[in-house]
Parts: sequence; C-alpha cells; structure tokens
Amino acid sequence: MGLVNDIFLELLRATKVSTDALAEARNRRDSVFAAALTYEGAYRTIKSGSIAHGTVSGTISDADGAVVLSRKQYPDYGSDGENKGPRELVEAITDDMRNLVQQNYPNVGVSTNHKRAIYFRFFEPMEDGQDPTVDLVIALNRKDEPGLWIPHLGRNIWQASHPEKHSELVKAKRDATNHISTKVVRISKLYAKQWKTPGLLYSFHLTALMLESLSFGESIAEGFQGLLTHASSTLAKGNTKDPAGVSEPLKLPLSRERDKVIKKLKTAVDHLEAALDLETSDDENFDDIMVKLKKIFWQRDIQEKLEDAAQKALLDRAIARTSTVSNSSKFAVPVASAGLARPVINARAYASSKASTINPVHPATWFEEPETRRMFESGLSGTDFTVLHAGISNGKCIYVVSIPIKAYRTSTLVRIEFNGKSASVYAPGLSGLRHVNPPAPEQSLCLWYPGDGAARKWKFEFGIVPLLELVRLHLYKEMRFKETGRWPGEEVH
Repeated sequence: MGLVNDIFLELLRATKVSTDALAEARNRRDSVFAAALTYEGAYRTIKSGSIAHGTVSGTISDADGAVVLSRKQYPDYGSDGENKGPRELVEAITDDMRNLVQQNYPNVGVSTNHKRAIYFRFFEPMEDGQDPTVDLVIALNRKDEPGLWIPHLGRNIWQASHPEKHSELVKAKRDATNHISTKVVRISKLYAKQWKTPGLLYSFHLTALMLESLSFGESIAEGFQGLLTHASSTLAKGNTKDPAGVSEPLKLPLSRERDKVIKKLKTAVDHLEAALDLETSDDENFDDIMVKLKKIFWQRDIQEKLEDAAQKALLDRAIARTSTVSNSSKFAVPVASAGLARPVINARAYASSKASTINPVHPATWFEEPETRRMFESGLSGTDFTVLHAGISNGKCIYVVSIPIKAYRTSTLVRIEFNGKSASVYAPGLSGLRHVNPPAPEQSLCLWYPGDGAARKWKFEFGIVPLLELVRLHLYKEMRFKETGRWPGEEVH
C-alpha cells in the first residue's frame, strides 16, 4: 500500500473510540432496551447506527436502537392500519420508561423533542468527559411490506424504514472487503464532521454512499477517493437512494446547499488525487503529500492527529525498507522529516536472555581531551537533542540527554554511560520495554545484535549524534510496540 493509505490507517488508529466509552454506550443502550421490553406489546429490539455498524470515530455521542411493538396490540397505528399518529404512543412509553431507566441511571433526562427517537441523556460523564446518550425509536412491523414503520414526531406520521436490512448490507460489505468498508466510512466521517453539526453529510448518508461506491480490493485511500467522487457526481443528479429500497431517498442536511456541498466534495477529490499521484517508493514527496492532505483535513484538531499519524506512517515505512538493505550498509533509515536528524545505523534490536555482567571500569580519558571530545560531539549543537549533563563520575563519562520523539509529541530522558569508549544507554523513565538487557543492576537498551557485523553497530568513531539518533529510533520502536503490539523493523530474540 502507498504512503497516503498508511497515513489514513494511522489516523484511524488515533481516532478509534475508546473501549471503555464504547462499552458504556452499549450498557446504556441495553438498559434502555431492558426498560422498553417491559412495555405491553414490545417483543424485540434492534441495534442500529454507528455502534452497530462499527463506524464510530473519535468520541462517541450516542447509541441508536429501536424497540418493535406487536401490531396485534396496536392495530390502529401505522400507515397500513388506521393511520393513528405515533406521538401519543411514544409519549406514553416515555413516561413508563423514565422511572425504569432511573433505577440504573438516577440522573437520566428523557425527551421526545427529537425528530424520531426518545432521547435519553444521562448526565454521568466518564473520566474522559464522554457522556454517551441513547436514541430509542418506537417501531411497528409493516403488514405487507418489508421493514418497519418509524415515527416522524414533528409531523406525527409514520414513515417506512428498514434498519435491519441496512445492518445486513453493511455487514456483507464489511465481510467482502475485509473491513475496508468500515475504515472508508470512518475516514469519510472524519472529513464530513469538520463542518459544524450535523456535518457536511449525515453519518448514514456516508454509509449509503460507501455501499454504492466501494469495490472489492480497494484500499482505504482508494475507497475514500471513490466515495467522494461518487458523492459529488450522484448528488448533482439528486438525493441518494435508501440502500434497503424502503425509505425515501436520503436528503442533505437542511443547512447545506447542494451546489456548495458538491463543490467541497470535488475539491477534496482533487487534493486526494494529487496526493496519490505524488506517491513514490521512497516517500520523497512526503511534504508535498501532506500539503494536499491538510487541504482535505483542515480542522485544527484533525490536522494535529493527521500530522502525528503521518510521522508514524513515514517512519514505519522507512524502517520496513531497511529489510532490503545490505548488512554492510551502515546508515539505512534516512527520514529527517519523521523526526530523525540524519540517517540512522542499520541495527537490529536484541534482547539477551542472559544476565549481563558488570565489566571493569575503563576510565573515559577521552572526555578530558579537548580535541577528541570536540570530534565526538561534532554536529550536536545543530540537532534537537538537549544535553542536560556531561561529566565524569566514578571513572565513567556520563551524558544525560533529552531526546524528542516527534511522532509521539514527547521527549524522553536517557542516561549514557561510557566505559572507556563503549556505551550503555538507559531510559530510566520508561518501563516494560521489549529490547533491554537483564538487570545488572538496571536494564540498558539493546540497540544492536552482538552477532551482527561491525557495520550494523555503533562505534565511538561515529560520534555521539549517530548514537543519539539510533537511541531515538529505538525508543520510537518501543513506543510503537506498546501501541500496536508489533515491533517495526528487524529484531533478534
């Protein structure tokens, strides 16, 4: 896959809903379901919306669902019955449910002022500030046609819908595309939500467009490009058809002018096509690609996540390319824009199973030789490393350095001990590292595999800057492993 696709993958990882928030939203929805099923004639519930479809991005706003009532109990309701409107029924159910839901959520507020659903607001924010709501639709089976009757409370009428068919279609597309469809909808929602509520397009509208446009074998970037292109062309002809063929065509948000929506979609297509055209095998056009992607994702918070995602994608790709580099190549990760000041030694991380021994101290006399030290520290002042301490202690030369990890917007303190001209590197602020030496008395980073040739190891003659760049890359890999469970690049066990 190309760089743009990898950036999108990382952006989706960064905006994935937290498992705690998702679990809480489901718990609240299930509590509402349990209360709804106590009402006379209620016999089944339906999970719908973004949670059911797996397309939530970022913070979670609500959990959607429906409770279906028996037509035998309510023969007068529905457009194929006596056409009695839904408002009276919905308000009666609301009054009964409020007390039941309050048993688990005493602060809950309930409203029927929304277009279709009973709206449950819980006023119990989680630690991260998220406070998912629940939208519950009261539905009736249609007598002779597929789907359900759902309320339009403002007009006090019933309208046809088929949320179960929608979920079937979404699942079928997800299975057929190995979950690419879900990712395409999520990246599209990140784009559309940059405009104020309800966004450039409604959430389910994006899902419907994906169902029409996505083909098997497409990547996330290709699928997003196809969705935007399809949307701009079909919206010029009219509204989007309901995927289930039951509801009326999907309309644009009332606040959106069709011509302006189409223009924005076409502009996004142009920028995405330009970004994809700039892709090369060595990612040399990274900066130009980012200019194009920032034209698509222009909202500040999203741009920050995009920048972080791009740094990770770029650096991971550079690390992956080292597998094709000869072991005799000393420098093999040339990624200045990913937070590395210069190419990095092509080392393989290693974790020994044997406890290391404490070697005799060899005085670091070189530190007190001005010319040797000057050569060793050559180029250091032009980097973003901050040396907080450099001196002799118990015969060893010790540097304490702050190392920025650009992709994670953080800095890490490391202590480097030179026993003669041999270096041991410690990261005392980090724990649970994958590639470290057994304690003697504390764990040092395993920056290279002892069994590799000299070209894949740091040597004193290289100076401190290549060592610090190697440490930075190693720390990035450790952070990446904690985040993804996958070690980027080569390693030896």
